[in-house]
Amino acid sequence: MPGPVEAPGAPQLSLHLLGGFAAVRDDGVEIPRRWRRSTAQTLVKLLAVAPELRRHREEVMDLLWPDAPMDAAVRNLRVTLHAARHALEPELAPRVPSSYLVAEGDLLYLAPDRVRVDADEAEKTARNALAAEDADALGAALSALRRELLPEDRFADWAGERRRRIEVLCEQLVPALVERLLADGRADDAVGVLRDAVDRSPADEVLNLLLARVWYDMGRPRQASPVQFTYRPGSATKDTWFTGPFSVLATGQVTGARLQLKVDDNVNPKGLVGQFSDLNFPQRFQATTQLYRNGVLVADRGSLIDKTFTDADKASYELSRTFTSAGIFPLGGEATNKWTFTAGGTGDTAAPVKLLNVSFDAPLNNLNQARAGLPLLVKADVTGAADGLRKVRAWVTADNGVTWKQVLVLRTHEGEYRFLAPHSALVKGGFLGLRVTAEDRHGNTVDSALPRAVPVG
Repeated sequence: MPGPVEAPGAPQLSLHLLGGFAAVRDDGVEIPRRWRRSTAQTLVKLLAVAPELRRHREEVMDLLWPDAPMDAAVRNLRVTLHAARHALEPELAPRVPSSYLVAEGDLLYLAPDRVRVDADEAEKTARNALAAEDADALGAALSALRRELLPEDRFADWAGERRRRIEVLCEQLVPALVERLLADGRADDAVGVLRDAVDRSPADEVLNLLLARVWYDMGRPRQASPVQFTYRPGSATKDTWFTGPFSVLATGQVTGARLQLKVDDNVNPKGLVGQFSDLNFPQRFQATTQLYRNGVLVADRGSLIDKTFTDADKASYELSRTFTSAGIFPLGGEATNKWTFTAGGTGDTAAPVKLLNVSFDAPLNNLNQARAGLPLLVKADVTGAADGLRKVRAWVTADNGVTWKQVLVLRTHEGEYRFLAPHSALVKGGFLGLRVTAEDRHGNTVDSALPRAVPVG
């Protein structure tokens, strides 16, 4: 690790990543939460989440300006370094090296003897608590790590490795804390910890079984309902959270010229997202993503999109997502979604993108099946509308999306949308497909189609 810059008497700098970014100096010099140059703050974050607080120059340039020519990226980095150093040290004189942000050869790093990062300290505290096996220390460590790492950058790939490291620590802290609480005779506290953990990860078999074991040990077996975790479309009971039909969910935010989008496949009616490990994720998975800005293709891959444009003006976008998957087929195994929306023009303040999303729900049996030959009442929940919805339309299919039949959509007094799939669309041994299009009063639209949404038995 390179040595720190020689600047005797420099005050300590604390960087807060958990719960949102903030920089605080021990001498009381105020560092604003919003920086004049957003890439300068992102540069500091990139270093703060990196191992040993350092990265190679080229890695930083590739993360900040992936589409820029090398000479332009070098110029951008020089300007961004200058802005970041003066954001952390407003009093920094010309040609005086920074006390905190150091460039040495091809490396950029934060001076380890003058910069503290709360996530580093929380991880160290967690590891010490695991070694000490003290309930109070374990609980405090878990509470600290439960705060989201950089929530304003939750879609950023560069923070993914650090998020996963924290998740692994939390997975170790929960059972260790529960065992310690039980040993101390604090069974109710142990149940509280497990309930909170299960609420956060409903599909975690280990946590559910541990909670069931605690209930049995407390003499309250009725509280311990059995949970089935093996996902078998058409045969897995509704005791699992994998109740179909699934849908596709898109979320995002815009900050100045930066647009961040995330697409989740396999979202159940309660809004829970099936992770690859939950669904025994298959090798035969195909997905395509395309994002157009003012009619120009700007992204063509991935479920996470993070683009910074040359201007922060309001623009029109079209996002499409299709996926097929043999391993979790048919429920959630095939979908085609398209969104149109406008975003931008909001200044440097992060603002959510107005994306319409559709989820479906229906009264299925315990095998997640609809009954053949009978009409099925389907609830379509459309969220994200700006100032209400202008129109909602629905279609059904019985031939895997080859042909679609439009059906009447009714809006209830409670504002819910429902439609009736006719009995002719529910053929025994086949699948009922669902499609909904919607438009809000600002012209944002969604077209969500699941050709094989519900098995028919």
